[in-house]
Formats: sequence, structure tokens, C-alpha cells
Amino acid sequence: VGPGVAIGAHTAVGDGCRLERVTLGQRCQVGKGVTMRDVHVHDDVVIGDGARLERSLLRRRVQVGAGAVVGPGCVLDEHVVVARGHRVPPGTKVTTCHVLGGEDEAEDEEVEGGDLQVVQVLPGEPAPELAAGATLPAVDEAAVGAGGHGWIWRQWPEGGDGRHSLVPGKFALPKGMMLDSPQTLETITTLSSGRGGAAGPDGEGPEGGDLLLEPDVLFAREVQETILRCVKEGFAQANAVVELNALKLAEDKTFADCARFIFTTILGLCVPAPPSVPAEFQALFPAAVPDKGPLLQAATKKIQAWASLLEQFLRQEDDQVELLLTFEEYCMGEGLFDVDLGGRFGKGEVFTPIFAQMLNATYQADVLGEDAILVWADEKEGADEDDKVLLKKAEAFITWLREAEEDEEDGDSDDEEEEEEEDDDDD
Repeated sequence: VGPGVAIGAHTAVGDGCRLERVTLGQRCQVGKGVTMRDVHVHDDVVIGDGARLERSLLRRRVQVGAGAVVGPGCVLDEHVVVARGHRVPPGTKVTTCHVLGGEDEAEDEEVEGGDLQVVQVLPGEPAPELAAGATLPAVDEAAVGAGGHGWIWRQWPEGGDGRHSLVPGKFALPKGMMLDSPQTLETITTLSSGRGGAAGPDGEGPEGGDLLLEPDVLFAREVQETILRCVKEGFAQANAVVELNALKLAEDKTFADCARFIFTTILGLCVPAPPSVPAEFQALFPAAVPDKGPLLQAATKKIQAWASLLEQFLRQEDDQVELLLTFEEYCMGEGLFDVDLGGRFGKGEVFTPIFAQMLNATYQADVLGEDAILVWADEKEGADEDDKVLLKKAEAFITWLREAEEDEEDGDSDDEEEEEEEDDDDD
């Protein structure tokens, strides 16, 4: 067992295995002589003797036959079965869900999520009842081998409503339903398996609902629960990075997408947990909102503790600007952070009174750089007054940054002049 390996409860690993930078979920069975590098494995997965896996993601209840090869860049969705000795081509994404509809329909960007039927076919079980005229194609043996089970993950047009077969576009939910409540998750399961009604006109749900579940909500939930598991179980942040990179690959997200939900998750740990957070994590949150001083102190400690992980997902200045825009949305309760829509990250508005101090904390921890903060401030200068609330709160800090930058430039100019004078004297 090499560095960066985390093994969940009740998971068995056979003799002679070589594991490097691997996370194994609970109740997994790994056979003898298995090699895995940079792999993230969810719960209840079975991997046969001598299998080799690299830079791949295996979700719940996946089965990989003995001697099979998976990766790099492969994603195996829940219940996929890879046949014994089969080599899954690099970069292949396999699912047990299938979008039923002609190729012409799938390529038409005007196709609504409700116009196609999505079914999930579990191994060893009969297919669910199909819509009139629909047929289920044979298993993609090129992906899973003879005797395997799964289909190539069907990609939708870039910019269309659906990005993949698991969540084909936006699911319409009944009015009043929280976006991430257990009831909602059951609705998602029903709709994604083809058992629910189709979306109505104008995106309204089968019961006339008007709330839409974006794929970003599901991704946010996955990132949040990854961080919360890391906190609860006390495993190394390096292992969380492996899992987060796997999620990024699986959902076709950017580094900034990961960073924005990592950041809001750690800040959310400073305020009471919203009801949508799973019960197993509720104890990680305070019972009441702290006063401004203790809140700032708690948030600053969280930022410092997670700064090195955040830096790995903030690769460019644009990523940092995106994070700052997300923090602004969080404080204002906008978008995914609207608590009336079942937000999972708590009431971000409690950070609004201490926004300037929080900005300084991210700067001092090297999470946000000076240039990114000033770019954000410059972009806000032309915004409506309603969009300048947080900019005004941070005005003194922004001014200090600008003056510090000018002083540094003046100092550099003086140094250059002194060097030129010394060169003239030498001549």
C-alpha cells in the first residue's frame, strides 16, 4: 500500500495488491494481485483478482472481472459490470442508464428532457417497461466485454440542456419541494429511471411544478459530502483531492467549479446545518450562529486549514475571480445558495457584515491573490448599485491593496533608477 490510500469500513483487500493514491469506499472487495493508481472507488464495489485500474472512477456496486483493465480516464457508473479479462478503452464512460430515442433526436438541441425516455437497466434484472416503439440496444461489448453490462455514456451537444445520460437536462420538481431533500432525491431517482412523468411545457414538472434541478446542484452535493466525510473521518486532505479530481472528471467540471463548493462547504461549517445536510454530518455544525467576532475567528481557521487544498484547485487568476464571485453569491443568497430553494451550505448572509475581514483572511492565507481581488473590484465598478453592496463593504481593504500595489511599483522604479545610476558611475 503506497501513499495517499484511504480504505473504508468493512472493505477487504487481497494479498499482493499494489495501491497508490486510491480511495476505497465501504464494503468493497478487492481480489489478489490487483493494481490501482489514482483511482476513486465508491461503496460496495467488487474487483477481481489481477485487475489493473488507473486514473479512473468506479461508482457504487460496480463489478470488475478478474484480469480486466480499466483506465486511464474511465468512469464506470453504478451497477456497471466489466467482463473477466476485458480491457476498457481509455477515457470510456459507461453507465447502466440509457437514453431511448433516435440519433436525430439526440443531436437536436431543441429536444427537451421530457421528450426522451431514460431507463436504468440493472444487471440480471429485466428492463423496465419502455415507451411505445422504443427498443433497448444490446450491451456495448466494446466497453464492458462479452458477459459485461453497460452502455457507452451518451454525450449531448455542447451547450444543450443535457450533458450526459445520467441527468439528461433539467428535471422538473413539484412546487415547494426543496432541491436537495430526501423527497427530491427520490424524485430524481424516479425520473432518471424512466418511471416518472415527462416534463410539461415551459419546463413545468409532471405535477405543474416550476422548480428545476440543475446538474450543478448534484455536483455541489457530491463535493460537499466529500469534504464533510474528510472532516468527520479525519482522513488526509490529499485523499479528498483524489476523490474531488475523480468527481471533476466524471461531471466534466473545471478546477474552479470544485473550488467554489469546497470554499462554501468549509464556510458552511461555521453556521448551523440546513435540514438538507445528511444526518450523519449534522454534528459537525454549530447549533447556533456565532457572534461576529467568533464567526470571523472560526471562518479564518477554516480557511487557513484548507488553504493548501484550495490552492490546488485555484490554478489561475480567473479561477480565483470565480471563487470570489461565488463567495459574493453565497453572502447574498443567490443562485444555488438561495436557502428558499433548499441550499445545502447554510445562511451565507451571516458573512455579509464581515465580508471585508473575510476577504483579508483569504488574502492572508494565499487563497486569493491581490490581482484577482482587484480584477473583481474593477469589474464591480460598472455594476448597478444593488450589485455593489459587498464592494462598498470592502472599499477600505481594496483601497489598501491598491496603495500597497502602487508603493511596490514605486519601490521597483526607485531600485531601477539606483541601478542605472550605479551603472553610469561605473562607466
